[in-house]
Formats: sequence, structure tokens, C-alpha cells
Amino acid sequence: MKNNSNSLRNFPPDLLAASGIPIVIVALITSWVFSLRGWPWVAAYCCALLIAIVGAGYLFRAKLPLYRQHRFFTFGSRHLPPASLLWYRLGCHLSIAGILFAVLLLITSEGYNS
Repeated sequence: MKNNSNSLRNFPPDLLAASGIPIVIVALITSWVFSLRGWPWVAAYCCALLIAIVGAGYLFRAKLPLYRQHRFFTFGSRHLPPASLLWYRLGCHLSIAGILFAVLLLITSEGYNS
């Protein structure tokens, strides 16, 4: 039997945070976002909107059983069937990530439009 105790999944999160790897990753991403100008910025913004739209599509897919029951104004995942919960969570995460990335790109480009 194979021992999976040395897997990266079992790496302690507190040691990961203390190692500084998340800080380096955030610094690299921030540097990349602030350096975007011209067409690369437009491409990154299109990707951010695409991520948000795919997330909205997943949300629609998750809520489709409720729409078929003519229940249009429900909030949250409480009324969803168990098979749709994964689609709903994935849709929420993608939508939020895409919107935040688009807003971040808009904020970083604000000073260069005038």
C-alpha cells in the first residue's frame, strides 16, 4: 500500500503562509497588473470579463432546475438540488474572481487615461 503522508495536500497551511510564498505570488501578480498597457491590458480585461461571464453561465446552469419550477427569485444555494451545488459554488467563485480582476484592471488604468 502506498503511503501518501508526504503529499503536498498534507502540507500545513501555517507553514505555507510563514514561508512567504503567498506574498511573493501576490507581489508578482500586482507587478504584472500595474505594468499592463495598451493591447495586453485590453486582453487581460477581456479575460476578466470572460471569467465573469463563464461564472454567470455556471450560475444559470445551477439555477436551471429552479427556473423550470417557475421559482425565479431565490437567493443562495438552500433551494438547489444537490447535483447543482458544485455548479453554483464554481459559478460564484468565477464570477467574483472575474469581477474583482476587472475592477482591479480598471483601477490601475485610471491614472493613465488623462
